Amino acid sequence: MKGLQEKGEGGIFLHIKHGTICEESKTPKEKFVPVEVTNPRSGQTSTKYIKPYKLVEAMIKRIEWYEREYDGTPFMGWKIVLNADGTVCTLDLPLQSQTATRFMKLAENLDFTKPVEFSAWKTADDKTALSVKQDGQNVSQKYTKDNPNGCPPPVQGFGKKWNYDAQTQFLHERMTQVVIPKLNALRGLEVEESAEPKEPAEPTSGGAPIKDPMEAIKRTVKALAGTKVVDNASEGQILMDYFGTSNWDEIAALPEALLKAQAGKLDNLIPF
Repeated sequence: MKGLQEKGEGGIFLHIKHGTICEESKTPKEKFVPVEVTNPRSGQTSTKYIKPYKLVEAMIKRIEWYEREYDGTPFMGWKIVLNADGTVCTLDLPLQSQTATRFMKLAENLDFTKPVEFSAWKTADDKTALSVKQDGQNVSQKYTKDNPNGCPPPVQGFGKKWNYDAQTQFLHERMTQVVIPKLNALRGLEVEESAEPKEPAEPTSGGAPIKDPMEAIKRTVKALAGTKVVDNASEGQILMDYFGTSNWDEIAALPEALLKAQAGKLDNLIPF
């Protein structure tokens, strides 16, 4: 794992700003460089200090949603908690940013059992681009213009401004209902393995322990498909909702504890 690689080393709170991934400070610090920043509300210019990183490669440990207010201004976004080769750090992705939108559109394609590599740079039109890789390859977006997969397109209003509210709400729901539960289930497995001996509650199907989660999943998904319980969703859509993929080989490769947990959740949907 490459950990944190400096551009020019943490108690690390990371931002994607100034065309890079960086730490930011209001005061001078060793290895920090000055940058001029203009406040978009007041128009005033000030000097901040940043410590840029060429890239961050880390395991994603948690993804948390935050909402807060400062000086009358609301702030919302995602806090991605990382373990970068032993260094715990947090990557901040404000909701109303292109980088957050890109991450939300690709998050369902992440394999949380592997390290994720983040890097950022400034484009020719002075925007900040975000790269997310695994195994040296770019992680593709699940939601694109050509293949929206149910993600609403932006709507152009009378004043010619584009409104992305429906798209943002859709992506937020996918994060909270699919991506984060999938990650938390996997992290639950890791906690159980490292904790003091304590028998976790075993997922059950019809009250009996799940011995073959794949068989239970196939049986339950077939029974649920097309019913009102899942809003008439197809087998493929149910799999996408609970596992982030409809490919049975990819699902079979997931950790057994995750499969059992999701099998139990699916079984609980079946009415008595």
